[in-house]
Amino acid sequence: MEYGLITPLVPYYAEVFGLTPSDLGLVFAVYSLALLLVSVLSGFLCSYFGNRQIMLAGLVTLFISTISFAFADNMILLLISRFIQGAGGAAIWTSGLAEATNLFPSGKRGGRLGLMMSLTGLGTIVGPFFSGFVFKYFGYKAPFIGTAVMILPIIIVLYLVPVNDRNSACRIITYSKKGFFADKRIFLALSLAMVVSLSFGMLEPLLPIYLNRDFNLDSRGIGIFFGLYGLTFSIFQPILGGMSDRIGYRLLILYGLAGAAVLAPFFALTTSLFLLYIVSALFSIATCAVITPCLPLLADYSEAEDRKDYAKNFGLVNVAWSVGLFMGPPIGGFIDERFSFLAVTLFYSFVLVILGVGVLKIKEGKLKKT
Repeated sequence: MEYGLITPLVPYYAEVFGLTPSDLGLVFAVYSLALLLVSVLSGFLCSYFGNRQIMLAGLVTLFISTISFAFADNMILLLISRFIQGAGGAAIWTSGLAEATNLFPSGKRGGRLGLMMSLTGLGTIVGPFFSGFVFKYFGYKAPFIGTAVMILPIIIVLYLVPVNDRNSACRIITYSKKGFFADKRIFLALSLAMVVSLSFGMLEPLLPIYLNRDFNLDSRGIGIFFGLYGLTFSIFQPILGGMSDRIGYRLLILYGLAGAAVLAPFFALTTSLFLLYIVSALFSIATCAVITPCLPLLADYSEAEDRKDYAKNFGLVNVAWSVGLFMGPPIGGFIDERFSFLAVTLFYSFVLVILGVGVLKIKEGKLKKT
């Protein structure tokens, strides 16, 4: 929810603060920079202090960033607030995924983690939707103050209620770097996470401007658009997660890559808002098919190697995800300013095709559940 709060406010930042597409891209990218710097550290800290403590620290950090956003009135404060937000998100995401994976047995992880991600996706829906409406009727500070009020009870409950933290053994596990990254399942999972997040990184700063300019959508309309995108993602994650348990990871990934590559240019080519909603929904399903198998794929690797310290592994996925988010805004802003929004989408399709060729070269047996 926190991540998407500023998406409907992009036209406001452009008009009131005078931010260019490149400036806006930097605001979005700094979140990824924080995610990149903090994710692996969070994984190690989870192993030493336990998932609960790191989750609590992440929530407090998120609360601070939300208040900071409410009073940000220039580019520098926006960047600082976004960086703090990314640091909190890294801690929560790493510890939360690790604790969730502890609960799910191998063989059911695709569907169960898909369901968990679906619930996470509710935040993706609520964030832009809530921010767009509240901003329109109550002003700039209201979305952030309202969200900060929501965070406080969660912090209090997590602090007071005992949690059976399975990952608090205060032990440090070492890995063979060559063995870890030589496994094609790991390389694929990290590549897929990076490429899917690249689409978010490129589209989130640019698409609101396009929607405002060509379809005259205000902050509320932009919030609804991104909310429906998130709703589609949320609905299909448990469905596609269960499908990956049945048909295997490779086929689902290939379908997703092909669909997203075909659909991406239609974000720029579609002249009907209704058709754009359809394109957005289908693109959401395709990217969901690409990313959903990544977590169970990585968990299967960890168990096969008898390394169930999931927080560290998911920290690496967060790093890959953050690299895509960090690279997406400046790449998208650069291409858009020098060419067009269509060129941005065509570039992304090309990246997907290259990754699809790489997946085809991986033998089917390498992507079967262990």
